[in-house]
Amino acid sequence: NAANPKGETLLSVAVEHGHERVVQLLVERGQADVNKGDCLSLAIQNGWLSLAEYLIEHGAATAEEEEEGSGEAWSALQEACEVGA
Repeated sequence: NAANPKGETLLSVAVEHGHERVVQLLVERGQADVNKGDCLSLAIQNGWLSLAEYLIEHGAATAEEEEEGSGEAWSALQEACEVGA
């Protein structure tokens, strides 16, 4: 869960580049927090919809879980709608 100086985590870099197996390994081994590093937003922005679904299935916050519809998850879902995901 540690981040580099840019704020990127191992998970966020793997998500950004669409490395599904790396994402799965990090999450399954408990070595990554799916809500840290804008992972859901990165998956959607880059068109990795299967990764976005995987992250949600493994605890990534969604707009439904956001009490007032704000934050990273809301932004990610808005982006998905805008790009037609």
